[in-house]
Amino acid sequence: MLRFNLHLSLTIIVLLSACRKVDERPNWDVDIYSPILNTSLSLVDIVPDSLVQLDTDQSIRLVYKNKLFTYALDSFLTLPNKSIQKKFSIDNLVIDDETIEHNMTLGDIARQQGLAGAIILANHGNSIPISAMNGLSAPPFDVDATSYFTEMVLSEGKMDISIENQLPIDCDSIIYNFKNKNLGNIIIQDTFEQIPSGSASTHTFLLDTTELEGMLVAELLNFNTPGAPSGAMIDTNNAIKISVTIYDLKLESATAYFPTQNLVDDSNDIEIEGLDAELTQAIAKSGDLLVEVISTAEDTIFFEYSLPAVKKNGTSFFKNDKMAPAIPGDTTHLYLTYPMDGYDFDLTGRTMDTFNSFYSTMVASLEESGKLISISKQDSFILNFSFKDLKPSYVKGYFGQDTLSLDDVTSIEDFGEITSNNLQFEDINIELEIENGIGIDGIIKLQTLCASNNSQSLNLSHSLIGSNINIDRAIETPFQPSFTSLLIDNSNSNIVSMLNLLPNSLSCSGEIQINPNGNTLSHQDFATDQSKIEANLNINMPLSFVASDLQLSEEFNFDLANSENADKIKEANFIFNIENGYPLDTRLKLIFSDDVGALDSIDGLALIKAADINSLGRVTQNKNSKIDFFVNPEKMQKIMQSKYVKCQFSFDTKPAGQNLKIYSDYRIGLKLIADFKYHHTLQ
Repeated sequence: MLRFNLHLSLTIIVLLSACRKVDERPNWDVDIYSPILNTSLSLVDIVPDSLVQLDTDQSIRLVYKNKLFTYALDSFLTLPNKSIQKKFSIDNLVIDDETIEHNMTLGDIARQQGLAGAIILANHGNSIPISAMNGLSAPPFDVDATSYFTEMVLSEGKMDISIENQLPIDCDSIIYNFKNKNLGNIIIQDTFEQIPSGSASTHTFLLDTTELEGMLVAELLNFNTPGAPSGAMIDTNNAIKISVTIYDLKLESATAYFPTQNLVDDSNDIEIEGLDAELTQAIAKSGDLLVEVISTAEDTIFFEYSLPAVKKNGTSFFKNDKMAPAIPGDTTHLYLTYPMDGYDFDLTGRTMDTFNSFYSTMVASLEESGKLISISKQDSFILNFSFKDLKPSYVKGYFGQDTLSLDDVTSIEDFGEITSNNLQFEDINIELEIENGIGIDGIIKLQTLCASNNSQSLNLSHSLIGSNINIDRAIETPFQPSFTSLLIDNSNSNIVSMLNLLPNSLSCSGEIQINPNGNTLSHQDFATDQSKIEANLNINMPLSFVASDLQLSEEFNFDLANSENADKIKEANFIFNIENGYPLDTRLKLIFSDDVGALDSIDGLALIKAADINSLGRVTQNKNSKIDFFVNPEKMQKIMQSKYVKCQFSFDTKPAGQNLKIYSDYRIGLKLIADFKYHHTLQ
């Protein structure tokens, strides 16, 4: 919009020629002439430069591009913020293999055997005959594994019981058992049939679904010996050596001193639910990954979380962190936020043959701490994650079949300052241009296209209304949008009548069908955050018309109140000197306003005569007009309060009914001079 600052230059000559009383202050009125506006306007000035083209004969042509509708990527595809939950149970809980040994010496056995035992004890270091003995036994003894665990429940496991006979006599029918000390239940009871002197034997037992305490009780219930009738060297330190080894344990739960181990090592595909499209790739422009980890484990847990096929600058997404121990019977939580801008998501899954899925791995590990802790396979780790405000910069796949409703209204701002009671353009043609910057095929069907001003509306009558308009997909490499064009002119439509309304809005209704033929290119649809389907009306009209009361208006800054001695202005006579270079009879109206609205106006000025034209309709001579307008004190006061003045021109073409071309050198020169009346009082 053009704006002009109005300046007032004042020259005051004061003559004092009479004597007055001391208490009288002389006062007088002075007339001052001052130019307050001097401008030359062309339609080229009033109409935005983007609208104006000059034909070879320098006549003006208006070229106007008006957006009819736009559908961007987010109009038909949004990435959901839905939370995804994955629950991981401990799939591998182990403790180290352990061996516990216990020696039952010949002396220990002899002390339980009365007189025969006393003889053996008395002959330590001697060789004596030993008679056969049956029904021998030994008191129970503890097998202590509490330096490794206090209790555990096994789903699988093995226990080896080994007996090495270091006695000088053979042993047979060795019956023994192992019990949980607190529970008292027998874990194992078995018999070694024979173990010769100086040899060993091992039995292996499966510990499936077994509850095992760290403190066991072993009992030698019976053993027999044929003795040594020919004599044997007695060494009461010789022993029956018992070894207990537990190994290959798969725990359901345990209270133990755990070694370093991975409790969870999981890889799986995570599906993005709630997508109507089948995406194989997406690049994030912005947004966050929100992660919540919930643990019931009673020790510090170390997490590694990765998305191998989600990469930024060639590096896969990888994060690690740790969680504090949970209180027994409770949970602990970890909340994490990761910016995802720039990450490229491969959504074809681990096997690269699906869509809307990305491959993820999670490792939850335990580090050896030397502390006794309780962990169960019933303990779990819950991973909740969601994408917050995730906006893609690029997507690829199959966007599905959909129908979008068209119901758009767009304003025509450049006609906003032009009105007319009767305007008839000579010729107009419009190109309906549809640009498709998205890699999808489509069909557009317009049901209505309507032009409206504040009082009238008119629907387009053209063969495209109600017809299918096929639009081709954009080409991805190198990128090239597709264009579809349809011509609308006065030979195939009522477009001239529509634009003669000088509409301030265009509205359309209809639909856009996405991928009407389905997934024809096997998940090769694509779009970027700049992609769009856009329809424009490219309006081209020579400025040749018949008009009555065609109104053009323009507003200027107005700052008379801040001029020097402005407070002394009483009234004024505005003198309008106008040089009209248009073949249009013109009337001028001034509207004065502030930031709130109109304060006053100057209207009803005399007609400004049209310039003279020749037989070709070309102006040959500008027409000069002079108009006086008296501004009384009341109106002057309102004008002084104004911040803006709007010049509104009303035109009628001459001769009446004849189409006239408007040329680039046509101008209206306006010089506004104010004859201000000032009232001065000598201070």
